[in-house]
Amino acid sequence: MQNQEDKKRSIIVCVSIIIGTLAFYYLQIFIAKKSADDILQPYIDGDVKIEAVIVTIKISPDQIPSNKLRILKNQYDIIKSKKEHHLKITRLMNAYYFASTLLLVISTIVLGVLLLKVADDGLKTKSNLFKTIFYTVLSLTTFFGVLIQVLDHKENIASNKATYIAYSSTQLKIYNYLTTDGKNDMTNSETINVDKFISSINQEITSINNITFGIEHDRVKDANDIFKNN
Repeated sequence: MQNQEDKKRSIIVCVSIIIGTLAFYYLQIFIAKKSADDILQPYIDGDVKIEAVIVTIKISPDQIPSNKLRILKNQYDIIKSKKEHHLKITRLMNAYYFASTLLLVISTIVLGVLLLKVADDGLKTKSNLFKTIFYTVLSLTTFFGVLIQVLDHKENIASNKATYIAYSSTQLKIYNYLTTDGKNDMTNSETINVDKFISSINQEITSINNITFGIEHDRVKDANDIFKNN
């Protein structure tokens, strides 16, 4: 009867720790996303102002034919949607990276404290409740450590941020072209043929275009490899 009670208590403790940890984990993700929104707001505001100019700009057909102007605006919109995609992934990965790292640090510290207690007289002498807490914390520490490696947060953040910046640069070229009588870019005072400019923008979109999201599944060891090495 006592063993049954111990098992029930151990299960309750284990489930409670896991649920509490996951709740804290998603709370940190929410906080990180909110912080990222605050940091990125000036950039978003800048994009809104640029887009307002692009949408309302009036250009003489003698300078840029109306059908070509529509193409340029379509290019801008295409880049905008791609930018939003990469910004969303950057925010998401940043939030997950922050939360995972924080939980890994906390669980590692707790595990270290538990290991100090185990070092005194071994794990066998400890109560079932202590063992449950120990193995649960050990599992969570391993989980968050592996999660950071597998999702490769840092690489995903860096690649999506770089792609976002590249698309922003291309958008600014369109903005500059439409607001400076067809100048090629911010450093070139010569005008450029609209068809040539449209083609150059298409080339840039093609070269930048990529789904920059990777999972490093090979960082998780196969069970056979683990037993082979032990």
